[in-house]
Amino acid sequence: MLSKRRALKQKEVLEKSLAIEKHFFLLKEVSEAKIFGVYADFDNEPSTRGIIKKLLSLGKKVCVPETDFENNTLSFCQISSLSELRETEHGIPEPEGQNPVAASEIGVFVVPGVAFDAKGHRLGFGAGFYDRFFSSTQVKGLRVASAFDFQLVENVPKEPHDARMHFIVTEKRIVKI
Repeated sequence: MLSKRRALKQKEVLEKSLAIEKHFFLLKEVSEAKIFGVYADFDNEPSTRGIIKKLLSLGKKVCVPETDFENNTLSFCQISSLSELRETEHGIPEPEGQNPVAASEIGVFVVPGVAFDAKGHRLGFGAGFYDRFFSSTQVKGLRVASAFDFQLVENVPKEPHDARMHFIVTEKRIVKI
Protein backbone atom coordinates (compact mmCIF):
# COMPACT_ATOMS: atom_id res chain seq x y z
CA MET A 1 0.00 0.00 0.00
CA LEU A 2 2.83 2.39 0.86
CA SER A 3 4.57 1.60 -2.43
CA LYS A 4 1.39 2.38 -4.33
CA ARG A 5 0.95 5.66 -2.47
CA ARG A 6 4.59 6.64 -2.91
CA ALA A 7 4.34 5.91 -6.65
CA LEU A 8 1.73 8.66 -7.11
CA LYS A 9 2.97 11.68 -9.01
CA GLN A 10 2.75 14.99 -7.10
CA LYS A 11 0.08 16.22 -9.52
CA GLU A 12 -2.08 13.17 -8.75
CA VAL A 13 -1.65 13.66 -5.01
CA LEU A 14 -2.75 17.29 -5.28
CA GLU A 15 -5.74 16.54 -7.54
CA LYS A 16 -6.97 13.71 -5.33
CA SER A 17 -6.34 15.77 -2.19
CA LEU A 18 -8.45 18.61 -3.56
CA ALA A 19 -11.33 16.17 -4.15
CA ILE A 20 -10.89 14.78 -0.61
CA GLU A 21 -11.00 18.34 0.73
CA LYS A 22 -14.28 19.03 -1.11
CA HIS A 23 -15.83 15.87 0.34
CA PHE A 24 -14.56 16.72 3.83
CA PHE A 25 -16.32 20.08 3.81
CA LEU A 26 -19.60 18.41 2.80
CA LEU A 27 -19.83 16.76 6.22
CA LYS A 28 -22.37 18.48 8.47
CA GLU A 29 -20.22 17.63 11.48
CA VAL A 30 -17.35 19.62 9.98
CA SER A 31 -19.40 22.78 9.55
CA GLU A 32 -20.64 22.50 13.15
CA ALA A 33 -17.25 21.90 14.80
CA LYS A 34 -15.10 24.72 16.13
CA ILE A 35 -11.80 22.99 16.97
CA PHE A 36 -10.00 20.56 14.67
CA GLY A 37 -7.04 18.22 15.05
CA VAL A 38 -5.52 17.84 11.57
CA TYR A 39 -2.40 15.92 10.63
CA ALA A 40 0.17 17.67 8.46
CA ASP A 41 0.87 15.43 5.49
CA PHE A 42 4.18 13.89 4.45
CA ASP A 43 5.41 10.95 2.34
CA ASN A 44 2.68 11.32 -0.33
CA GLU A 45 -0.20 11.21 2.16
CA PRO A 46 -3.36 13.02 1.10
CA SER A 47 -2.50 16.68 1.52
CA THR A 48 -4.25 18.45 4.38
CA ARG A 49 -2.79 21.87 3.65
CA GLY A 50 -5.94 23.00 1.82
CA ILE A 51 -8.13 21.76 4.67
CA ILE A 52 -5.97 23.58 7.22
CA LYS A 53 -5.98 26.83 5.23
CA LYS A 54 -9.75 26.73 4.69
CA LEU A 55 -10.49 25.95 8.35
CA LEU A 56 -8.30 28.86 9.42
CA SER A 57 -10.01 31.18 6.91
CA LEU A 58 -13.38 30.14 8.39
CA GLY A 59 -12.18 31.19 11.85
CA LYS A 60 -11.89 27.62 13.15
CA LYS A 61 -9.20 26.63 15.63
CA VAL A 62 -6.70 24.22 14.01
CA CYS A 63 -4.42 21.95 16.01
CA VAL A 64 -1.67 19.79 14.50
CA PRO A 65 -0.25 16.67 16.16
CA GLU A 66 3.15 16.63 17.74
CA THR A 67 4.76 13.23 18.30
CA ASP A 68 6.91 12.40 21.29
CA PHE A 69 8.87 9.35 20.16
CA GLU A 70 10.58 9.00 23.52
CA ASN A 71 7.27 8.50 25.35
CA ASN A 72 5.27 7.22 22.34
CA THR A 73 2.63 9.91 22.79
CA LEU A 74 0.75 12.31 20.58
CA SER A 75 -0.46 15.77 21.55
CA PHE A 76 -2.08 18.57 19.58
CA CYS A 77 -0.96 22.19 19.40
CA GLN A 78 -2.87 25.09 17.90
CA ILE A 79 -1.44 26.83 14.84
CA SER A 80 -2.54 29.98 13.08
CA SER A 81 -0.53 29.36 9.90
CA LEU A 82 1.20 26.54 8.05
CA SER A 83 4.42 28.51 8.42
CA GLU A 84 4.47 27.48 12.10
CA LEU A 85 5.23 23.87 11.16
CA ARG A 86 8.78 22.53 11.18
CA GLU A 87 9.94 19.23 9.72
CA THR A 88 11.06 16.76 12.40
CA GLU A 89 13.96 14.35 12.08
CA HIS A 90 11.37 11.81 10.86
CA GLY A 91 10.29 14.17 8.08
CA ILE A 92 6.91 14.98 9.64
CA PRO A 93 5.77 18.63 9.69
CA GLU A 94 4.85 19.48 13.28
CA PRO A 95 4.28 22.51 15.51
CA GLU A 96 6.97 23.26 18.02
CA GLY A 97 5.08 22.50 21.22
CA GLN A 98 3.48 25.87 21.66
CA ASN A 99 -0.22 26.41 22.31
CA PRO A 100 -1.19 22.87 23.41
CA VAL A 101 -4.91 22.11 23.27
CA ALA A 102 -6.64 19.56 25.50
CA ALA A 103 -7.77 16.46 23.63
CA SER A 104 -11.25 16.87 25.08
CA GLU A 105 -11.67 20.23 23.31
CA ILE A 106 -11.12 18.93 19.77
CA GLY A 107 -14.37 18.23 17.95
CA VAL A 108 -13.07 16.68 14.71
CA PHE A 109 -9.83 14.83 14.03
CA VAL A 110 -8.48 14.32 10.50
CA VAL A 111 -6.52 11.08 10.68
CA PRO A 112 -3.90 9.61 8.33
CA GLY A 113 -3.30 5.92 7.73
CA VAL A 114 -1.87 3.28 5.43
CA ALA A 115 -5.15 1.43 4.80
CA PHE A 116 -8.77 1.46 6.01
CA ASP A 117 -11.78 -0.81 5.71
CA ALA A 118 -15.48 0.02 5.46
CA LYS A 119 -15.98 -0.87 9.14
CA GLY A 120 -13.75 2.05 10.11
CA HIS A 121 -10.68 0.04 11.01
CA ARG A 122 -7.37 1.76 10.36
CA LEU A 123 -3.93 0.41 9.65
CA GLY A 124 -1.28 2.93 10.62
CA PHE A 125 2.50 2.77 10.57
CA GLY A 126 2.55 0.41 13.55
CA ALA A 127 3.81 2.70 16.31
CA GLY A 128 0.31 3.10 17.80
CA PHE A 129 0.45 6.86 18.38
CA TYR A 130 -3.12 7.50 17.22
CA ASP A 131 -4.58 4.36 18.83
CA ARG A 132 -3.07 5.29 22.21
CA PHE A 133 -4.25 8.87 21.82
CA PHE A 134 -7.81 7.87 20.90
CA SER A 135 -8.00 5.34 23.74
CA SER A 136 -7.99 8.20 26.25
CA THR A 137 -11.37 8.83 27.82
CA GLN A 138 -10.68 12.54 27.28
CA VAL A 139 -10.95 12.19 23.50
CA LYS A 140 -14.55 12.63 22.34
CA GLY A 141 -14.07 14.11 18.86
CA LEU A 142 -15.20 12.68 15.57
CA ARG A 143 -12.51 10.68 13.73
CA VAL A 144 -12.39 11.34 9.98
CA ALA A 145 -9.86 9.36 7.93
CA SER A 146 -8.37 11.12 4.93
CA ALA A 147 -7.34 8.55 2.31
CA PHE A 148 -6.94 7.89 -1.36
CA ASP A 149 -9.66 5.57 -2.61
CA PHE A 150 -7.22 2.70 -3.25
CA GLN A 151 -6.38 2.74 0.47
CA LEU A 152 -9.92 1.55 1.24
CA VAL A 153 -9.71 -2.25 1.29
CA GLU A 154 -11.99 -5.10 2.28
CA ASN A 155 -10.31 -5.81 5.63
CA VAL A 156 -7.34 -4.50 7.58
CA PRO A 157 -5.67 -6.34 10.45
CA LYS A 158 -7.13 -5.17 13.73
CA GLU A 159 -6.57 -5.54 17.42
CA PRO A 160 -8.96 -4.82 20.32
CA HIS A 161 -7.20 -1.54 21.22
CA ASP A 162 -7.40 -0.12 17.66
CA ALA A 163 -9.50 3.04 17.33
CA ARG A 164 -12.12 2.98 14.60
CA MET A 165 -12.91 5.90 12.34
CA HIS A 166 -16.37 7.47 12.14
CA PHE A 167 -15.92 8.54 8.49
CA ILE A 168 -13.49 7.74 5.70
CA VAL A 169 -13.19 10.49 3.11
CA THR A 170 -11.56 9.72 -0.23
CA GLU A 171 -11.44 11.53 -3.56
CA LYS A 172 -14.37 9.39 -4.77
CA ARG A 173 -16.62 8.95 -1.75
CA ILE A 174 -17.51 9.48 1.87
CA VAL A 175 -17.94 6.32 3.91
CA LYS A 176 -19.95 6.78 7.10
CA ILE A 177 -19.31 4.08 9.68
